[in-house]
Amino acid sequence: MSLVLGTGTSGGGGGGTPGGSNKQVQYNNSSAFGGATGFEWQSATPNVLVTAQNATHVPLQLSLAGSQSANAFEIRSSTPALGARFDANSDLIVQPFANSTATFQVLRTAGTNGLTFDTSNNHLTVHSSGGAAGRLVIENSGAGADYWMDTVTGAWGDEFRMATGGTVHCTLESTGILKPRVGLEVYGDNAGSESKVQVTNISNTADSHAALRMSVRNGDRLIDLLNNAAGTRWSVGVDHSDSEKFKLATGWHFGSGVFFSLSRNGELILTSGGASYVPVVVRGQASHSANLQNWENSAGTALMEVESGGELDFRWSMGNSTKDPTTDAPADWVQVKISGTSYYLPAYAAS
Repeated sequence: MSLVLGTGTSGGGGGGTPGGSNKQVQYNNSSAFGGATGFEWQSATPNVLVTAQNATHVPLQLSLAGSQSANAFEIRSSTPALGARFDANSDLIVQPFANSTATFQVLRTAGTNGLTFDTSNNHLTVHSSGGAAGRLVIENSGAGADYWMDTVTGAWGDEFRMATGGTVHCTLESTGILKPRVGLEVYGDNAGSESKVQVTNISNTADSHAALRMSVRNGDRLIDLLNNAAGTRWSVGVDHSDSEKFKLATGWHFGSGVFFSLSRNGELILTSGGASYVPVVVRGQASHSANLQNWENSAGTALMEVESGGELDFRWSMGNSTKDPTTDAPADWVQVKISGTSYYLPAYAAS
């Protein structure tokens, strides 16, 4: 086959009068030159032009050899450094030429980027269109809605949104605040060697900056602790229907099973889970020497102590009585138990 230039000169091999029109590549047409309609070569741009002759025709087809190992198509620089290519598996690979960077671009309209990937910084960018944000959509092949992500300008600046269908589930503000719209679940590893949830307040000087803030509608719990194996649940939260008391309970709500209740005025209520259960146990360490319990006034002065051996120490001043225990009958008796045995102590009025 000869290549006939636009000037009418031809490549090597054979002679004769070129067939077809100017620029058409010549082919063997029954031992005569024929011009390939739709296949042109010229010294100007484009050097090679292939035009489909019918809407159902494939204008250019590359057929690979059996067990092809070399690339099917390559784009090289003048050096010639390898750049973009289709490999033998028909995978498109884009790489920079030597000492340069490459950008993979998908144009939304002529001259306007829709999607770019910059190899110099490994940035994948979805570009906006006018006033609409660029959106990355991950198609759900099942019956559910597609997942998508985009950015918008909200009340607190730019927001990054994650959503399904028309419902936004989570936003990340430019201030760094993450806002899940429904809830947040964090799963750790089965070994339990890592923290499942960790929230850190990086501002060490601002006491007003809470590391973790949870807010729910009236009457709801703040935290549910669930033991999947045993099927038990602990609920922790503020009960707005009961004077905003902080409560700890078992079950799905605060209607029953409340064992711990702390009101805003400091009233603490501990409720036993059953008639045979001890509601409060104070347990010391081995060889415990400090008191097990102190009762103090507002100044922090101990009024009564439970010492390490279980002794009661009443720290207030005792009044004097004119009664004589050896001759006068007591006004009443005080029952105490020591090691399970009941004893009765005489009680006298102060005067």
